Amino acid sequence: MTPLDSCVAALRTSDTPTFFKALDAGLKATVGHKLFTLLYVAPNKKRVKRIYTNMPKEYPVGGYKAIEQTAWRIEIIDKGQSWVGYNAKDIEWAFFDHELIKSLGCESAMNIPVTYGGRVLGTMNLLDAENHYKATDPEKVLPFAALMIGPFLDAVAQRRQYLLAAIGLADVIALLGQGVAQGAAQEQKSHEHSNAGDRVLGDVRHAGRRRHVLHQPPPRRRRC
Repeated sequence: MTPLDSCVAALRTSDTPTFFKALDAGLKATVGHKLFTLLYVAPNKKRVKRIYTNMPKEYPVGGYKAIEQTAWRIEIIDKGQSWVGYNAKDIEWAFFDHELIKSLGCESAMNIPVTYGGRVLGTMNLLDAENHYKATDPEKVLPFAALMIGPFLDAVAQRRQYLLAAIGLADVIALLGQGVAQGAAQEQKSHEHSNAGDRVLGDVRHAGRRRHVLHQPPPRRRRC
């Protein structure tokens, strides 16, 4: 069974963490790597989230981080092009954390975007020693990238559900606020109507007493 076949089997029969480990092993057997990570790219292309790493101490999973509008981002995220860095200068050009990367013995890199429907869903990131990767290596790992479409779409769906839940909660809070405000307004209006009714009733009573006084017959004179 080839490394790709092993990954396909894991994708069909295993849970996501097990598949990621199989993908890690398959890519290591195919092109090699010291550091391997998977990054989910947010739909606005301004943030990424690490969903897998083989070095959890140095590069832990979870949490979004912003990505600046750099030449690397334009090439990988915006254009969806694979990129190969051959030496330390390339690493310094591409990554702000190049010192940490070099301290791990990595001075070459390969970033493979995972695309679907014209959109970059995420990236596979492989790093190794200087001059380890060649210009022809991206073609070798593209079949593995295709297997990541499903897991990255799952990440998109989970993010959407989280946002919908957050929006739903905000709507409930807003509706409750509107209900309280409307109740207060209705209470104020009822109070105003009650006061107006009292004033009208008072005016009617006053007018009635006045009419009663005006229509009383004059006192009759007593005959002497």
